[in-house]
Amino acid sequence: MAISPNGRYALSGGNDHYAYLWDTRDGQILFRFDHTSRVRTVALQRDGKLAFTADGHKGAYIWDLSNGEKQATLAVRARQQTFSSARFADDGLTLATGTPARRVETWDTQTGENLGRWETAAQQDTRPPAAVVYDVAITPEGQITSGTSAGIAQQWTTE
Repeated sequence: MAISPNGRYALSGGNDHYAYLWDTRDGQILFRFDHTSRVRTVALQRDGKLAFTADGHKGAYIWDLSNGEKQATLAVRARQQTFSSARFADDGLTLATGTPARRVETWDTQTGENLGRWETAAQQDTRPPAAVVYDVAITPEGQITSGTSAGIAQQWTTE
């Protein structure tokens, strides 16, 4: 679930293979976004122009909220890529994502192309070493920060 900063919109994803953009004032569905499997991750851009939705079978999309149309499909490499977190840059040009497999990635929201990829530090007392990326953030200066299940926060520069 994602809520717009002004509280007017909510984005939800579910087991019915859809993500929904809701008007929180009257409960009306504004847009329904189709997927091929359960929608696991959603995010809204701060100014409400874009949405991100992702399922567990490579379906990861950027949606234009002015018309409900798909703007981009993320160029995901893994066969069953899942995302555990997602956050738009304030300018809407970049999306940062985290995965259950220690990866942090950035994406071009216009084309869906991968812009960068980093691997977070792992929790060493697990076999294999693991860390779920629970949250990501991106600053206007291009710094990416992640927080993981290993209890570690890390930062990378995208430039």
